[in-house]
Amino acid sequence: MGAAFCVAAYRVASFVTVHIKASAQVLVQPFTLVTETRNHDWNPVPGTMVAYETTAVRSDGSKAIIAPVGPVRLGNFGRTVTFADGRKLAIIDAIASKASVVQSAELTAALKARLLTPPNNCTDPGSIYQREDSVLGHSTAVLLLPPSGNVWTTVWLARDLGCTELMARVATKETDGSLKPSVEKTVVSLTLGEPDPRLFDEAAGYVERKPSEMINLYAEKIGVPNNAAIQNEGVRADQGFSALATRKAN
Repeated sequence: MGAAFCVAAYRVASFVTVHIKASAQVLVQPFTLVTETRNHDWNPVPGTMVAYETTAVRSDGSKAIIAPVGPVRLGNFGRTVTFADGRKLAIIDAIASKASVVQSAELTAALKARLLTPPNNCTDPGSIYQREDSVLGHSTAVLLLPPSGNVWTTVWLARDLGCTELMARVATKETDGSLKPSVEKTVVSLTLGEPDPRLFDEAAGYVERKPSEMINLYAEKIGVPNNAAIQNEGVRADQGFSALATRKAN
C-alpha cells in the first residue's frame, strides 16, 4: 500500500487545498484547457501518463479544475471549483462527496487583482523570467521556479489567459551539474469561449464532508487500508481548507 496511496491521498488533499483563483464581477478571456503529464524516468514504464487535467475559466473569473484522484489508471476524477464570489468546492464523484468553504474577502480581492493585472512577466517571488515563447499562438512567459532540493521546474505561462500554465518541464540536477528530464506537461487542447457549464455544477445532492473524511472514504473506496500517513494528510487538508476563510493576501 504505502507509497501508492500516499500519492492518492496527496492528490485528494490537493483538490481541497491548492487550486485557488477567484474574482468578482470581472470579465476575462474564458477558455478550456486540457493538459497531460507524462514521466520520463519513473517506474514502471517511462512515458506513462501520470496526470490528465482540465482547467476551465468562465468570463466572470470562476475556475474549475478536473484532475485524477489517485493513479490515472483508476479513472477517478475530482473537481475543484472556485466561484467569482469566493465560494470554493472540492468534489469527488466516486464517493459522492464534497467539501465547501467561503474564502476571505481579502483573499478573493487579491486574486481578482492578480487576474486583472498579472505581475510583470507573470513572475512570483523566487521565480526567474527566462524568455518569451509561443504556445498554440499564445504569448507565454517562460519561468524557472525556485528549485526544491535537486528538482528544477520550468513553466510556460500564457499572458492573455491570466498567466495560466500551459506547459511545464521538471528535471533533476545530476552530480555533474546536468539536468535530467523527469516529467513533462503538454497541451492536449485549448479552446477559447465559455466552458461547459457542467464543469461548474455544485453537486447539490452530494454529502458535505470535511476534506479528511473525503480522504478516508476514498481510501476505503479503492481498497486501501488506513494508516498514520493518511491521517496526517487529512489533518493537513482540513487545516489548509479551513484556513481559506481567514487567509490574508500575500
